Amino acid sequence: MNLASLRAKVRNLESIAASRKPIVVGDAPDVVAWAEAAAGIQLDAWQRDIIANSHKRKLLLCSRQTGKSEIAALAGAYKALFSAHASVAVISPTLRQSRNLFERIESAILNTDPCPRIIRHTSTMIRLAHGGTVRALPGDAPDKVRGLTATDVIVDEAAFVREAVLMVVLPMLATTDGAMTMLSTPSGPQGPFYDAWHTSEGWLKTKVLATNCPRISAEFLADARRKLGEMAYRQEYNCEFVQASSTFFSAELIRQAFDQTTGKPGYLDGKRSPSYFNE
Repeated sequence: MNLASLRAKVRNLESIAASRKPIVVGDAPDVVAWAEAAAGIQLDAWQRDIIANSHKRKLLLCSRQTGKSEIAALAGAYKALFSAHASVAVISPTLRQSRNLFERIESAILNTDPCPRIIRHTSTMIRLAHGGTVRALPGDAPDKVRGLTATDVIVDEAAFVREAVLMVVLPMLATTDGAMTMLSTPSGPQGPFYDAWHTSEGWLKTKVLATNCPRISAEFLADARRKLGEMAYRQEYNCEFVQASSTFFSAELIRQAFDQTTGKPGYLDGKRSPSYFNE
């Protein structure tokens, strides 16, 4: 590229940047209307309630392909856009998986009208001119996460994230009084996600089965049951923490022997939270 062409390209980029109006923090649009416009979809009822709810601890126990990652990404993008100096961290079992959710957030930000001014943009970070930041972090390298601060943490496929990583994540929210959302399908009756789901200590819990999703047909589910087998199907599509058949004592029985908590899914601090679906 010659110098004249390079100068023309720079002028064009400057013109595009100048045409972008700054996001006015504090003058945020209705979150549901914004999310549907940014994603170009109509949200399901449970998605609308999740994104509009300001509770700081959320658990989404959802079947595959029900839209849990989509709504978590939209919520993260909204925070980055319209909260002053928001720092959104995305963590999954691997950096590649974190980048998948990061790219959904990225898309929602870029589809916002007016488009915000971006001052740094890499494959794992977006920093907006008004201070909002989104980062994709590796869930298989605790030392690379340690020491960071965040106002919002989204843990995708949380049942598969190493416990050591989650122990590092919690201090990220200590000085910001930040929010955490964990979303996942089950991975057996063990681990921090399983433990959080089976307590009533501060978590707003939402369960979405495959049969509750209008985009998943009965024919598809019947075929999936035949191909996966009953145990895998119950875990992947019916949101059950399936116990391996080779285990003599169930994890639930062992948990009850040491934990006298009586909280059940669908409860928040001992009070029943909104429930949309029959289990």
